[in-house]
Amino acid sequence: MNRKLFSLPLSIQEELLALARMLRRGRGTFVLAFARCNVVPLREWLVEALRDALAPAGITIHETELTPETPDLPAALAAAGGGGDPLFVYGLAGVMPSSAPEWAQAQLNERRGLYQKLGRPLVFWLEEYALRLLARGAPDFWAWRSGVYEFALPPAAREALLEREVRGVDWVTQWNLERAAREARLHLLRGLLDEYASEERGERREAAL
Repeated sequence: MNRKLFSLPLSIQEELLALARMLRRGRGTFVLAFARCNVVPLREWLVEALRDALAPAGITIHETELTPETPDLPAALAAAGGGGDPLFVYGLAGVMPSSAPEWAQAQLNERRGLYQKLGRPLVFWLEEYALRLLARGAPDFWAWRSGVYEFALPPAAREALLEREVRGVDWVTQWNLERAAREARLHLLRGLLDEYASEERGERREAAL
């Protein structure tokens, strides 16, 4: 039994199982998918649960982290090992500046045929704001998607993370962090804001029904 999977809320279990089915069916072929996940701790937990779910089928998840120094996105993904096994891609938001929409056009839209040649399932894990940015900046690439899988923090976990990372933090100490640590923290806080904003939009939609 996959204990990580069955410890998650039912809504997340169902979405994760749908993603696992897609990865099993798509092994060895190009499949493009996006996973919306606003906070890294949840993403890490989900990926571990997926590893456990796919291991009996002999499928290994491979991962690559993009950085602002990644000049050639297709080449970076082609260099990742793993043959036809799934490749999870993190950090696209950091190399896709909102002030330079031509980047998405050049790296994603105009070169999308290169991704197809990878011959493997390709899953970009993105925060909600980055997902919207990609859909606007690279509509042709976005249109190739086989699915968008959405994962939200359960309310109790979100409140615990807020307590630990915001209310219980010595903010004076935060100013002395190394740049990479500060950026990681800002990334986490932005993800938390996206979580609350998503919940508020959902409540407004329900109220309008």
